Amino acid sequence: MNTFIAIAWRNIWRNRRRSALTLTMIGFGLFLCIFLEAIVSGTQEQIFKGAIELNLGSLQIHAKDYQENQTLAEAFAITPALENLLKSEPLVQTWTPRIMGGGMVSVGENTNIAVIVGIDPEKEAQISTFQQKIMKPQKLAEKYPRLYPQPPPENRYLSAQAQQEILIGDKLAEKLEAKIGDQLAAMVQGADGSTGSELYQIVGVYHTGQGDLDNGFYMHLADADELFSMHGQVSLISVRLPLSQDIPGVLADFKQKLDPALYEVLGWNEIAPELVDIMAFKNAGNRLLMLIMMIIIAFGILNTVFMTIMERIQEFGVLKALGTSPRQIFGLVMYETLFLTLLGILVGNLSGGAISYYFLLHPIDLSSMTEMYEDMGISSLTQLPANPQTYMFVVFSLLILVFSMLAALYPAIKAARLEPLDALKHT
Repeated sequence: MNTFIAIAWRNIWRNRRRSALTLTMIGFGLFLCIFLEAIVSGTQEQIFKGAIELNLGSLQIHAKDYQENQTLAEAFAITPALENLLKSEPLVQTWTPRIMGGGMVSVGENTNIAVIVGIDPEKEAQISTFQQKIMKPQKLAEKYPRLYPQPPPENRYLSAQAQQEILIGDKLAEKLEAKIGDQLAAMVQGADGSTGSELYQIVGVYHTGQGDLDNGFYMHLADADELFSMHGQVSLISVRLPLSQDIPGVLADFKQKLDPALYEVLGWNEIAPELVDIMAFKNAGNRLLMLIMMIIIAFGILNTVFMTIMERIQEFGVLKALGTSPRQIFGLVMYETLFLTLLGILVGNLSGGAISYYFLLHPIDLSSMTEMYEDMGISSLTQLPANPQTYMFVVFSLLILVFSMLAALYPAIKAARLEPLDALKHT
């Protein structure tokens, strides 16, 4: 057997050009599979991480039926028992309450409908990246020169204490022609059915890339409580866990400890299923491309092995005449295919790993395509990092090995069944 293995190894170098082409094809196919999977994985991780860090949190606690109706009527108070549960859960990094509402707003003669978010400024800064979305004065002047011929002196975050201040989304500010320092009038229907109205000073402008948020404004939780007549209740609690933690496990724990008649606990993927759908679509396209690549590699192997056999029919006839069994001929062809495939897999893993780790350290800059991704609802995709994982190298290598060996079966069987006399007469 060792002799046939050695012969098989030498045989793959008999036609170096053909072997090199086959190696290149296998290596490039594996390289492409690994690199594309690493890019998709990195993109998915960045989108999910950005969504969790901006406003979703790892999970949210709502009043029962809030996710379905999303009205002020589905509100709840933060009881001592609920607060103690949040503080006692070891995996909870931080949490923050929010009031979510909407209403009619106006600046001067300009009026529009707006999303209104009440936050605790200090807690929000710990749980989300919202504070980082406040636009720099220079950027504000560049993007909206009509409103800001000169950069504003400051564009700041909300004060720790409620002072009837708001941060306004850039899209809403553009529609209202509102500038930092202007007064904004808000009129809403409160949770108890009463009408709430108040004046607020604009202290900053933000841009998140999410249309609903950028067409609204943020205010202090206490101001929102008064405006919407919430009487100490909130719309939701956003909870942040370490990104590496098993969110479903923590989710199940909260569901077990909270009364389902009063609360609903949802993971970020249940709150924003459209993000999951986008990534599922991307993954499906990527899998289809990889399947096509595997089929191409299999046909390439089939062609290479078949051509090799056709050129060596007389050689196989001599081997048969010398007493070589069909099983040994079959094994010889399969070993040649195995060695060729393993070399291609080595090339593919080295090249795919190298390029993937390079783009892990140096992500592709997508800042010029930010607006396009924001239109798709993906505001966090500002760069395209690769995220190579061990499974990518193992799974794709095994798949290519299996496809290659299956492709070699027919030519190997054909070679094993050659009759010595007919093979020796072949020209």
